[in-house]
Amino acid sequence: ARAVGLSDGAIFRHFASKQAMCAAALHVVDDALAGTFPDPTLPPLRKLEHLFCERARLVHDRPSVGAMLNGGALLLGGDALLQDRARAWHIISRRHVAAAILDASARGSLREEVSVEDMVLVVEGTLLAVSRSAAEHGALPPALRAARTWASLAHLLRKPSI
Repeated sequence: ARAVGLSDGAIFRHFASKQAMCAAALHVVDDALAGTFPDPTLPPLRKLEHLFCERARLVHDRPSVGAMLNGGALLLGGDALLQDRARAWHIISRRHVAAAILDASARGSLREEVSVEDMVLVVEGTLLAVSRSAAEHGALPPALRAARTWASLAHLLRKPSI
């Protein structure tokens, strides 16, 4: 409501129901997330980098989207349809991360001693931590934080040079 210059109460006059308001909010999140997915022709680690940095930028630039991604959808009045949609964001994102990691692994770019499943969790968990730290006062600028964190993460994932 405040983002569009309305009081909390005034926003309800623009929607037929709380569910309609939440559905509109989810549509905004859908559109925002769509813009973070990488070009499918990029090499796998560049896909991960793009997704990682764009998601970090998104949650910094639009904290309400970050709140929805990080569990805010559970506050949507217990509506199962809306919660299913929020879970779908995580499933789609996880599939993108897993596909890029599987592709990079098949190309021999990643460490062999760490499972793909563990790498997916590490990437997702690191992104969650970066998105939550974006709101901290005194934190690095979001683009720099995301780039530095991605560089460290990529270093940990890549197969060491011999």
